[in-house]
Order: sequence, then structure tokens, then C-alpha cells
Amino acid sequence: MSYRFGYYNSDTGEDYDPAYTIDEQSLDYLDGMFIKGVQIRPLFTRILAKKSAKLSEFTSNIVSFMTRHPEMSHIGIGEQIASYQDSSRTDTKYITPYVKLMDAFWQKLGASENLRTLAFARIEYDGTENVPSNVTRNLKSIGLYDVSLTANQLPTWISGSNIQFLDILSTVNDSTDVSAWDNLENLEHFMLRGSRLTNIKSLFLAKSTQLISLTLQCNDISVIQENAFDHLVNLKFLNIAGNYLQTLPDQIFMKLTNLLVFDVRALDIDSKTILNFDDNLVSCHSGSSLNSTFYLNSVPKLPNPENLKVLEVRGQKNFDKSTFEEYENVEILNIGFFGYFHFDWTEFGKIVQFGGFEFEWESDEFDELDW
Repeated sequence: MSYRFGYYNSDTGEDYDPAYTIDEQSLDYLDGMFIKGVQIRPLFTRILAKKSAKLSEFTSNIVSFMTRHPEMSHIGIGEQIASYQDSSRTDTKYITPYVKLMDAFWQKLGASENLRTLAFARIEYDGTENVPSNVTRNLKSIGLYDVSLTANQLPTWISGSNIQFLDILSTVNDSTDVSAWDNLENLEHFMLRGSRLTNIKSLFLAKSTQLISLTLQCNDISVIQENAFDHLVNLKFLNIAGNYLQTLPDQIFMKLTNLLVFDVRALDIDSKTILNFDDNLVSCHSGSSLNSTFYLNSVPKLPNPENLKVLEVRGQKNFDKSTFEEYENVEILNIGFFGYFHFDWTEFGKIVQFGGFEFEWESDEFDELDW
């Protein structure tokens, strides 16, 4: 379930004190229900978000709900909406502020036996929190969505031995200490999107040799170091689309022998987007000013192209088109903005199992006979 805890009404511009939230009668009613998970969405003004009395009330509300429902396996706090479109907006209410969770919450979290997934959005974390060492003993998944790391360090507690899924939106940059994600031995899925990270170092996610999927989409990445992925031999899904990459080491993918999905779509400089094969747009770098085109000088070869099921190379004009016949089992192919002046089906060799594909060309030579 999901409920609001707020001191501000984004529809009317009114401030509330005390906060409006789920009432005691409703809580009593919910006590008779088995609740698997909850998302609690705070809405504060900037001023109230800094007042300890208000933060204490918010924390008490969360702790009370967790106490009533120890069966919960998922807890989400916050939401990713950063601003609200309302006529009552003022400078102090324009942006939803980050909210800090007090120690009572972290202590309660450490006592939660059934917790498996945890998600934070627009939460402030400064490293002074008293987080129990056992807080992640049963956790399988962690999501950090636009979290403010005022100490510029990923929380060390994310390095739980059972963590299989880690999803990070924004949150980190080149000066952030991200050493905590190098100790995730059982990690299987990692997503990093919308960050200001520019350099993927070797070895990336050093101990995550069981990784199955790696998504590094829509970051500021301009460099991926040689051997960065050499240890990720179980990887099946790789997405590095929408970054600032112009060069990659020639052998960077050669250890990824189990790859099934490869996505290296170039950023559309005009709209700061990448386009999916199904015509859905994904916005990237909304806060960045771009004045250059970012596609690779050459796309490095993959070790077993005949195993690939999805090939997304939209915008990569320097992709070696003569190698298409090697991808004989591809089912989804995205080759938009390749700059074709003449489209020749012979370039596609044995590829016949299209589940969906998308392309554009720069002439009118593609007629009914070609279809």
C-alpha cells in the first residue's frame, strides 16, 4: 500500500500543522490485514524539512507502521517527483526537499526480520546515522533514487552479503566514494541511471562475478577503462546507451561470452533522448547542456554474436554493417539513424527472426519492391 505524510498541499499551496496522513481509525482497520509492502511519501516544505520536531514526527509515523506490520517484506520511503505543477508554488515550495530519516527508523529497520527489499527516494543521508550492522542481513534488493549523500559516500551497509539487486538513480558523481558497491559478491542485477559519473574504472563492481544484467544507461560516462568488465563472465544483459562515449577499448567485450542483449544506442543530441525499438522515448541528461554528437568511432566486436537475441545500436553510424550476418539469431534489432543512402538487405545475411526492428534512411530509394 501507499500513503502520504505531508505538511504541504501541492494543489492549494496550503501548509498543514499537524501533518495530514493516514489516521488512527484507518490504521486500526489495517491491523487486520496482511500487508506485504508499503511506500510512505513525504511532502514537506524546505523549511519544515529541516525542523527536527517535524522529522521526528515523520520518523515516528514510519516506525509505528512498521511495528504494526512486522510481516512487511518491502519498505519504500519518498518519491522521485522533484517538483509539483501548481499555481501556489513559491520559491520555498518549488522543489520537494530531501528528508532525513532519524535513528529510530534505522534501529527499527535493523529489527525487521522479514524485510527483503528497500527503496529510498529524495532522502538525505550524511553518514552520521546510527545504522545497525545487521540492517541488510535479509535484504535482497536496494533502490536509491536521487538520494542526497552529503558526506559524498555510498552507505557501507549496502554491501550486504545477500544483495542481489541494486538500482541507483542520480545520487553519485565522480567525487563520490563508491567503494561499497565493489563488495557485492552475490549481486545479479545492477542499474545506474542519470548519474554524473564519467569514468567506469577497472574492475567495475569488483566482486560481482555472478552479475547477470548491467545497466549503465543515461549517465555522463565518457570513459570505460580496459578490462572493466573482464570479470563479469556470466553477464547476459549489457546496456551502456545514452552516454558520452566516443571511444572504447577494442577488446572490452571479449570476455562477455554469455551475452544475449547488447544495447549501445547513441544519444540523440537534438532531444537528449534515446529511442527504443518500440518508439518509446527515454530522456537523458535533462540538466546537461550538450553541444556535440556522441557516438562511437567504432563499436567493439562481441565474442559470440550468433548467441545475441537483442542488438540495439541506433545512432552508432560507425557500427560495422558487414558483420550483421554474424548476428544470425537476433530477434530485436534497432538500427535507427545509421545514415543509410542505399539500403541493401544482403547486409543482413541470415537474420530472419525479427521480433521488432526500427531504422531510418536518408533517401527515397526504399520502395514497395524492397518491402
